[in-house]
Amino acid sequence: MSSTKLNLIAIGTVIFLTAGFGLAVVRPGIREVEEQRELLSTEVDQVRTQQEAVGNIADLYAEIVELNRRMLNFRQRLPEGREFGEFLNQLAEHLRLAEIENYSVEPRPAMDIDESRLPEELKIVRGTVLLPVRVVFEGRFEAVVDFIRRMEDLPRLSHVEKIEMVNRESQPGRIGVELMIHTYYHPEN
Repeated sequence: MSSTKLNLIAIGTVIFLTAGFGLAVVRPGIREVEEQRELLSTEVDQVRTQQEAVGNIADLYAEIVELNRRMLNFRQRLPEGREFGEFLNQLAEHLRLAEIENYSVEPRPAMDIDESRLPEELKIVRGTVLLPVRVVFEGRFEAVVDFIRRMEDLPRLSHVEKIEMVNRESQPGRIGVELMIHTYYHPEN
């Protein structure tokens, strides 16, 4: 036999085997994939119908997640425990970041809020405990302003109850500062 005939026989055999493979294996597989797609489409439609009957829970879930996030933030702002050491450390850190070196952070005794003096709309704060802190330092005016601005970034609810600033005439540009800062906690019963 000639090489051309052998090549034609080889090519014909490859074409025959490829066609046989396509008809015997691939075509039934494609049919099966189409049947699975139709079945999946039917099941998706059933799930969609059931979800519409129940209502869209995705919005409800998103609201629950948002509420949990806000509650976590609320508990950071008004914690259930004293967690006073953390607050004092944050104050000291903000003093250092404002480049104030000589400072004193003195916690004062805790005080209960006088519930008899609360107006009716503020009765919700019953049980809240006030934690005063006296902070004394000296620094440049810019550093004082920087520290007060940094206090606004504290995660815990606090406010400056009293501030006294005295210009140091012997050191121009320096100010002596005394702050009384109040923070709070609300123990759960």
